[in-house]
Amino acid sequence: MSIQTYASTAASISAVFVFLGILGRWIHRWFARLEHAVGVVEQRSQQLEPNGGSSLRDDVTAIRAALGQHTADLAALHNQVDALSRSSGGDPK
Repeated sequence: MSIQTYASTAASISAVFVFLGILGRWIHRWFARLEHAVGVVEQRSQQLEPNGGSSLRDDVTAIRAALGQHTADLAALHNQVDALSRSSGGDPK
C-alpha cells in the first residue's frame, strides 16, 4: 500500500468519527432539551394542584375568596347608602 492509500483511509476514518461526534452531540442536546421541557411541564402541573398554601392554585383560590368578600361588602355598603338616601328624602334613582 502506498502512502496515499493510508492517507485516504485515515481521512475517511477521521471523517466518520467527526460525523459520529457531531451526531452524538446533537442527540445529547436534544435529550437535554427534552428533559428540561418535561421538568417544566411537571413543575407547572404541581403548581396547578392545591397543596396547602404555596401553589398557584391556592393563590387563585385565596384571591377569589377575597374578591367575593369585597363584592359582598360593596353590596352591603351600597344598600346602606340607598337606605340612607331614602330616609333623608333623596331620590334613590
